[in-house]
Amino acid sequence: MFNRDLAGTRYSPLDQINASNVTELELAWSYKLGENTSSGSLAGGSEVTPLVVDGVMYATASDRVIALEPETGKEIWRWELGDRGPPSRRGLGYWPGDGQRPARIFFTSNQLLIGLGARTGELAVEFNDGGIKTMAA
Repeated sequence: MFNRDLAGTRYSPLDQINASNVTELELAWSYKLGENTSSGSLAGGSEVTPLVVDGVMYATASDRVIALEPETGKEIWRWELGDRGPPSRRGLGYWPGDGQRPARIFFTSNQLLIGLGARTGELAVEFNDGGIKTMAA
């Protein structure tokens, strides 16, 4: 949960990392979200809070939505938006499915609501018009 609990306390009872061993931490992995060609940094920054569900991390990047192995950062799948514009920097949502339809990832881009299969990263074609719903302004 974001900020650990509903009260947003940010407190963690975990004790594996403490004042005596924090200097021994090393980078486990990183993932390049995208670049602004003039500055070398992500254009506009990133405000996404990745979702981790059933051992898969889902996130938006500058021009795509991705599923990663959270332990290694290895890309499981990616869905590139092409000329649809960038995905929202505020993240994405997860729907667990209902027994007849599989789990999905939902996110926005400009005036579009897009649904992808959580396992495959392919458009959830049974959602609206082939996986993409145009939202009225």
